[in-house]
Amino acid sequence: MHIIKNTSESFIGTILDLQGKSKDNFKCRHDLQEIEIRSELHIVNNGSKEVMLPTTYMVSAEDKRKILEILENIKVSDGFSSNIAYSINVKERKLIGLKSHDYYILLKYLFPIVIRGVLPNNVVEPVVEFAKFFSALCSKVLEKEFFLDLECRIATTLCKLEMIFSPSFFDIMIHFPIHLATEAKMAGLVQFRWMFPIEQEMSFFKNLIRNRAHPEGSIAEGYIANKCLLLCSRYLQGIKIKFNYLPRNYEDDGYNQRKQISIFNHSGRSL
Repeated sequence: MHIIKNTSESFIGTILDLQGKSKDNFKCRHDLQEIEIRSELHIVNNGSKEVMLPTTYMVSAEDKRKILEILENIKVSDGFSSNIAYSINVKERKLIGLKSHDYYILLKYLFPIVIRGVLPNNVVEPVVEFAKFFSALCSKVLEKEFFLDLECRIATTLCKLEMIFSPSFFDIMIHFPIHLATEAKMAGLVQFRWMFPIEQEMSFFKNLIRNRAHPEGSIAEGYIANKCLLLCSRYLQGIKIKFNYLPRNYEDDGYNQRKQISIFNHSGRSL
């Protein structure tokens, strides 16, 4: 889980050139100049000022604004992810406050789509392949023969990325995915081992703390109160509650709404 979060943060921070999260900066360019490699990434002296030349894997300021606007206006189903728009500041061109699962959704589904048509194909292709690797790795069903293909695929993808990004991009987190297919072959499906549900539950418990001198008591009291209100809400009629409200992006003719309310009424009577 943290591998997905850290690799996604590296890709997004470097491609969008986000301050503090990009793996490409003046120090990295100076190192390349000292060891005399990747001359296209060397720093140029413009009078008394040093300038970093634009690269193929970085978007322009205008394209960066467009990408952030697209991400800000994306609507997804309830429970699919948090509202990413809350973490986007188009005016200042910043992405802040994203959680681990948000980075997972961005890398796996959204980011490969928004960079198409903005970056050249030789950059987009390995990024999409990297995202597809995690999509395949997180599948509900995996055949044993499929793991060998995953191992070969991620090795090829990392080689393609090394031909594009600067060496500073390749920290230990970018290297870890090459072992994930072998780990899945030995330990089983990823969704039974990752930490997303546990971290979400811990966040819920953390928000229950009202008295920091006695956090355990606050959590116990809040948990009991939440379960009591949840039980009582199942008997309420004609009020929008957790069990009968429709998703925000719901589009239907009303049949599913009647079916959902019918299921709710049946479950309420059976308690």
